[in-house]
Amino acid sequence: MNIHVEESGLRPRAIARVESGFDFLSAEYAELYRRSCASAFQRPLWLQSIYDVLAPGLGARAHVITLRGPATGDLQMVVPLVRQRSCGVTVLQPADLGVCDYNSIVASPETMRSVAADAGLLRQIRTLLKVGDVLIFRKLKEHRAETAAILGLDALTSNENSAFDVELGGTDFGEWQRAHLKKRFRNGASRRLRKIRADHRCVDFVTFSDPGEIEAAIRFIAKHRSARFKDDILRQEAYFDFYLHHALAGAPRGDAVTSGLVVDGTLVSADFGIVGNGAYHSILCAARLDTYGQYAPGMLGLMELLRSRHATGEARFDFGIGSSRQKSDFAATEHPLYNLTAATSIKGSLVSLIYNRAKPMKTMLRRRFASIR
Repeated sequence: MNIHVEESGLRPRAIARVESGFDFLSAEYAELYRRSCASAFQRPLWLQSIYDVLAPGLGARAHVITLRGPATGDLQMVVPLVRQRSCGVTVLQPADLGVCDYNSIVASPETMRSVAADAGLLRQIRTLLKVGDVLIFRKLKEHRAETAAILGLDALTSNENSAFDVELGGTDFGEWQRAHLKKRFRNGASRRLRKIRADHRCVDFVTFSDPGEIEAAIRFIAKHRSARFKDDILRQEAYFDFYLHHALAGAPRGDAVTSGLVVDGTLVSADFGIVGNGAYHSILCAARLDTYGQYAPGMLGLMELLRSRHATGEARFDFGIGSSRQKSDFAATEHPLYNLTAATSIKGSLVSLIYNRAKPMKTMLRRRFASIR
């Protein structure tokens, strides 16, 4: 679908279109992403995996809006969206489907500001958004004003979750620990590490590269998370397939990192994360608390993961969204996230009201649209 808008007889500066089969692994998208202000959750392989593996399993259809130069076709902006329909209501939302911590338009800050101020381009884009009852753009961390202007979003609310991260600076990890972590917590971690090393022959922190070991670690995470959380998303085949696919495909590219604490050849804690823009994003983790609980293997594995990512020179370690004791222990900084919505029908207005205001009814909405998380 192409929309051409001309004013005063002048040729438009860009053309907006829907490219549902857009190739996120293309060189043009890689270059656009490099110039953009988007997060690791808009990296090429992550988005391609969402559209190829996760979306079909959840009944979501691609709705990718691009902005290209009229003469050269050069890619200037991408808005990665999906459509889902349930009970006669169509929801348009970012290509998130419950697996992204941050969502954003993929473009440079300069391009976003320029598009937000161009009435002709805005009319093109708004026309392409009229395919659903409501547009819900969730988990925005930055560039809220530009995103709202470009997509015609008018209702701003705080997301129920915040993001948490720590800066990884300095040349020595020990110095970083002393600067960021409380002495009591540091001493407790060191004591547990000494004990597990004293009680076992071999204790290693491993970043897995072998496909078989990566798959075993993802299955370990799924098993131990599902044992603790009865509604964990890894119980759903579509989500498990997505994470396993990305862990395997992303490892050789350096996009995905699967690691774990191995004691005498037994995996006792594991973490899966993605890398982008100088940050490591921890996404899934689990630990064996039955036999190894006295050592706090999850905490030890996380400490070693922080040490490993510090050694790579990454500037930031992102713990993900939602509060937990773990994030408090590691002195993570809290960052608020925001949701923007716009309804185009009475049904859409009701969905928007439920999502933004009626928390008791939000569970019902999520059952209908499992990806609205």
